[in-house]
Amino acid sequence: MAEFFSSLQYEFERTFVLHDRWRSFLTGLGHTMLITLLAALLGVVIGIIIAAVRTTYDNNCDSMKYQKSIGYYILKFFNAICKLYLT
Repeated sequence: MAEFFSSLQYEFERTFVLHDRWRSFLTGLGHTMLITLLAALLGVVIGIIIAAVRTTYDNNCDSMKYQKSIGYYILKFFNAICKLYLT
């Protein structure tokens, strides 16, 4: 068992310390953190847009329906897209 752990220690030191592969792991960790941050920001932006469209439609759909304006149909279209996305 001691031979296994000494071999494992040797391989770890050879791989990560002598060949400087720890830098690759740190670079990968940095990229992962950046992608995670950007994905979270994108999710917040999409969530705000969807909330704005859905709230606007729910609050104004009855009054806009009788006016038959182009804005009603555009808002209805985007509301349908938001509903599909949420589903």
